[in-house]
Amino acid sequence: MATTEPSDHLRQARLRMAAGNAYCAMYHALARSNADLLMGPSGTEGNAPERNRVYAALGDDFAFELMQADLSRQPGAMRHFVDVFLAAHHQRLQAEEDPASIFTADQARDCIDQAEAVISEFLSVEPEQSRASAVHPLLYRPAGGTTGTGEAVVRP
Repeated sequence: MATTEPSDHLRQARLRMAAGNAYCAMYHALARSNADLLMGPSGTEGNAPERNRVYAALGDDFAFELMQADLSRQPGAMRHFVDVFLAAHHQRLQAEEDPASIFTADQARDCIDQAEAVISEFLSVEPEQSRASAVHPLLYRPAGGTTGTGEAVVRP
């Protein structure tokens, strides 16, 4: 998509899709990693329904939750992943919702390259270090950040 020929009348649509797909790749890398860490790799006997629930626990609003999260105690690779994830989320929203925005092939390729690099870096973090981050999406924090008691509550 990012290498679409300039003469192609669908060029902007494909460049927008390429930028959005970079975010989607990061989202699914994170979801799979979380499910693997908490439930075991896919194909582990008997865990498919629970694993699928963990995979889906990120939800569509996870990027907004990450914006408010305190990541100061997370490994550098995790913080870097979140920074690029949030930037990719912004690019995706721009690509999908702002008809006046124009994407170049270089911008789309940069989105893809950054996503690939940060996914590799993220997946190299030791499981013990990333397990706490994997639990975060399973907890719900209302807009105020807590339930009012300072406690997170488990998502239904």
